[in-house]
Amino acid sequence: MSPIVKTDPIPSDDITRFDMSGAMMGSFPVGPVGASYYGFAFDNYSGGTYLWGYAQVGASSNELVQIALPSGTETGVYFDVGSIIDPAGVGIAGGLCIDGVFIPDYYSIIGNMQGISLWGVELVGNTSLLGYNIYYQFNYGTFDLLDFTTETSYTHIFPGYYAHCYYVTAVYNNGESEATETECIIVDGIEDNILFQTQVYPNPATGVVTIKSDFIIQNIMVYNSAGDEVRKENVGNYSCIVNVAAFKPGIYLFRIATVEGVVVRRIVVK
Repeated sequence: MSPIVKTDPIPSDDITRFDMSGAMMGSFPVGPVGASYYGFAFDNYSGGTYLWGYAQVGASSNELVQIALPSGTETGVYFDVGSIIDPAGVGIAGGLCIDGVFIPDYYSIIGNMQGISLWGVELVGNTSLLGYNIYYQFNYGTFDLLDFTTETSYTHIFPGYYAHCYYVTAVYNNGESEATETECIIVDGIEDNILFQTQVYPNPATGVVTIKSDFIIQNIMVYNSAGDEVRKENVGNYSCIVNVAAFKPGIYLFRIATVEGVVVRRIVVK
């Protein structure tokens, strides 16, 4: 492998912000310290709203720079990652992210020192998860908070026909996470009604999966991600329990046949 040779840093262009639709929301210049950025990470965990930049400047070309948002002003908090990696050698700043599982119980800034290492430094304690906010949109109107729950599954009792869209956020002591992808269901008849009146939980599952319906369940068939049938049970009742403890971790499809129609649910087994 050829060594990475340090050169004079190339100043970065202005940092530009975009919204989720791709529309430009403005920009701000780099500096006075940060320049030649090769990675950014958004931080709303450490008591403010910041952008951390990983810049090829400073003593080892591995400078972390904290930038306040939305102003784009450097806060004066800087850290030379090369000062804790021995030897830093000729490795220079690369990509950057923030994650809550790299170091247990902490949010960590994680970066790539090119040609040397993948590193992580503790940012702030990963405060306890309180639960989940469920947001709901009826027939493509506005999203509103539907409910808060501490459970990992949630049933919205049949809300009527037309389009129903949902997204979820995690709620922590110090704030709320980014939203999941939006999921929509269009209800236009009795077949769709079954979806709302059949509950399958928990998801993800580790030991058992509980299935309840307002209609008599005739049978249940379970398929793995390859399409192979791994379980079939005749029920003849309004509820049943499927033991998945022996299943290999992965994604399974539960086909639930009721007297009113068929429901298919996607369940993750850990």
